[in-house]
Amino acid sequence: MPVPDRDGLHVQPLIEFVGEQDGPVEQDLKSRFAPVLLSFGVQRAYLAQVRFANEGPHSVAVCIVGAENPQLVHELSAVFKSIFNSNQFLDILFVQSPVQESQLAAACRPFFVAA
Repeated sequence: MPVPDRDGLHVQPLIEFVGEQDGPVEQDLKSRFAPVLLSFGVQRAYLAQVRFANEGPHSVAVCIVGAENPQLVHELSAVFKSIFNSNQFLDILFVQSPVQESQLAAACRPFFVAA
């Protein structure tokens, strides 16, 4: 179960990166995310299938290598909601360490890399 931190963001203790989430709709989403990610100085971003605490089916998350920022979360959520209906959701994760990013990179490629 996620634990809220001091900024109201949630910390998930165990994350398994299952694979890349990709398709025509996801390509559109990624292209719409790119300018937002660039404006917030994100280094890399991945759209990954993830499983939390090895429980249940996987979900989809945008995984961000960069500084945690609630405004970035808000703007990415707004982009997502402009494409998908209200009963769908997207997790937004901030990569916590180089080890975690290497686990993520083993499962999928970044869709956004800062120049």
